[in-house]
Amino acid sequence: MGGPVAEIAPPGAKAMTTAAGNDSPIDPDAEIELKLSGQPEALESIFASPTICDKSTGRGVTRRLENVYYDTHDQRLRARGLAFRVRRHGRRYVQTLKSNDTEGLVSYRGEWEAPLPSSEPDLAVLPVGALEILQGLVTPEELETQFTTRVKRRVRRIRLIDQKGRESLIE
Repeated sequence: MGGPVAEIAPPGAKAMTTAAGNDSPIDPDAEIELKLSGQPEALESIFASPTICDKSTGRGVTRRLENVYYDTHDQRLRARGLAFRVRRHGRRYVQTLKSNDTEGLVSYRGEWEAPLPSSEPDLAVLPVGALEILQGLVTPEELETQFTTRVKRRVRRIRLIDQKGRESLIE
């Protein structure tokens, strides 16, 4: 069976996630996504299930997001497994650089965000880790709009049972 595996360790043990075929542990503070897709009725039944409702910290919210994705004309970011976007959520803008370290049903990736005063990307305000990745790869002048997405996202916070009491999102 190929594909990434995510595990939650019992209390007192260290949680470790590894990608299939790779014994290197994933940074415990990294974003790990489990994406669900299906018919709206099936997804709604998951959100309404007793297991989710019992662990939820609220009823959930629906968000409308607009994302503009950027790359160079020769797709240098994509070729290196990177995605750069500016997201509008209400009147706020946030730019994000993501690295796809593994893909599949469960994906692990690096993510660096920075708020923006407008919809215009500004590489200079990204965190140091993102700037190191982009150094010598792309200049601000080379970024071009690739596509735009408009998403209606349903989010519900559930609480993971781990030693750090971290919360997880189910979307």
